[in-house]
Amino acid sequence: MFNTPFFNIPFNKSSPQNNSLSNQFENIKLHIKYAKINLPTFLKSSLPFKQQLSKLSKLSSMSIVSLSKLSILKPLPFLKSKLSSLFKQSISILPPSTKPFTIIFDINTLAIKRFNWYTLQHEYTLKPYTEEMLFTLGYNNEIILISNINEDIINRLDPYGFIKYRYNIKNTQLLNILHINRDMNKTIIIAQEEINKEFYNNTLIINNIEDYNRCYSGEDNNYSSGDRKDYNNDRKDYNNDRRDSIANNRNNHNNNHTLTNNHINNNINLNLIHFISTLNILNKDYPTIILSYKNKDFLSNFRITQLKYFKNKSLLDKQKYIEMLNEINKQRIEEYDNAKPYMEEQLIKDKMLNNKYIIDKIGYIVKGLLFSFI
Repeated sequence: MFNTPFFNIPFNKSSPQNNSLSNQFENIKLHIKYAKINLPTFLKSSLPFKQQLSKLSKLSSMSIVSLSKLSILKPLPFLKSKLSSLFKQSISILPPSTKPFTIIFDINTLAIKRFNWYTLQHEYTLKPYTEEMLFTLGYNNEIILISNINEDIINRLDPYGFIKYRYNIKNTQLLNILHINRDMNKTIIIAQEEINKEFYNNTLIINNIEDYNRCYSGEDNNYSSGDRKDYNNDRKDYNNDRRDSIANNRNNHNNNHTLTNNHINNNINLNLIHFISTLNILNKDYPTIILSYKNKDFLSNFRITQLKYFKNKSLLDKQKYIEMLNEINKQRIEEYDNAKPYMEEQLIKDKMLNNKYIIDKIGYIVKGLLFSFI
């Protein structure tokens, strides 16, 4: 990671000043390597640079010349700019989009992170109706994921490849519009918090995410008293069906949609389908609409907006609107359930072809080795 072109900057050996500067950079390189620190954090520190170097020297535990005594204050801006540009360049630029609309998800809006005390590892579980949402939106939208977790975990969460591009990046501040390479008027970012000031106009904050997490885990929810009672009854039925499903060796509880209309209509993922589909139909610039949801609860405000729209267009009352919404949601869930067996079958075929390719390659290598000994 640290053997980068920056540390091999050519200096004029005939100049004593440049030669000394070169040695100083080499010392910094060694200290950074052995201290094993986070470079972006180091560069953004508010401490005076000499104190940073002194701290770095102690962390590296090396008997090199103390960095706090090095007189490199003059090339400091050059050093910072070079390292910053280096890390920005390490992020890939996406190829041009093949679809008219782009959705960028933060991993925390799609999955719940829990610590497993048996395996002593963190585990990720998809939130309710995440697969249905990705399946439905994938037709007209290009889906991109931002995360900092292992690629194998992402493969397990998205076995069917609904997500087209994946950004594995720890510091989202390094990501910019040039990397995304998309029309930002047709791009929406869905996250728990602002990932970058540059994407402020395009970021839809799901600010009731804690209630959303409780909804999946079965904990109490901040609904009204009547809704909470219905919700708890739904969860009880759902958990009973889930236990029966496991007893019958059914691997995926998402196939059993036993939750009632109240839970389905209050699910954020299903409402996100309606929201993004509406954006696509209206064909307006995304930032204008997204900004109207800033510092507001997404779900409640979207419901109010939709209800007003349908009242004006078709004179539907609230109950008819909810019934219509429920029918649309059930239809989308059913479409995904019908498509899932075919996707599973294709997944098995692809795996078999991949295994056959590997076996053929191994056979080719073995034959080559045998012929070499003859």
